[in-house]
Amino acid sequence: MRNYKERIAYKFFGWKSIPSLVITTPISLFFEKITENSQKVKKSWFKTVKIGNFGVIKIPPGKASIDVFEVLSWYDVKVIHLGFCCGISKKLNLGDLVFIKSSIIDGKEEISVFNEIKLDKIKTVRGFTVNSVLETYENKIKLMKMKIDVSDMETGILYKKIPKSLSINVVSDCLLYTSDAA
Repeated sequence: MRNYKERIAYKFFGWKSIPSLVITTPISLFFEKITENSQKVKKSWFKTVKIGNFGVIKIPPGKASIDVFEVLSWYDVKVIHLGFCCGISKKLNLGDLVFIKSSIIDGKEEISVFNEIKLDKIKTVRGFTVNSVLETYENKIKLMKMKIDVSDMETGILYKKIPKSLSINVVSDCLLYTSDAA
């Protein structure tokens, strides 16, 4: 009989074993594009696809992703997270790809072990994990003073649970494009 962690992982993902590399995304379009040629989409608690030692999980947005990251943290796994973020820095434009090297959550900066990596055509930034998209707009001056480049809802949770991860995001909105930007 499998232990409780294996049973939980199976209930969540429908996998008998956890692959060594997992892509997570709360974005339906990203999940569909990554898995469009796969006939193996499982619908357990989360939509998943596993091909050999590689898996893709459609996660819930924000704090609801904590369960997925907690279960994955029980295994020797690397995670590439794909998401959207809000640009705060003047160096960012809508549509930019960014690697969030670290993210502040609950007052602590969580850092990817890959924070020194340089990715071609992807800007490296510092993030702030929020509970709500509106939180960024409510705290924009504070975030700008802290020299935060972006905010998102998952990266801090991910790095807290699984430091061997990368969070790659598309800047989908930008504080500088709002009428009352500081």
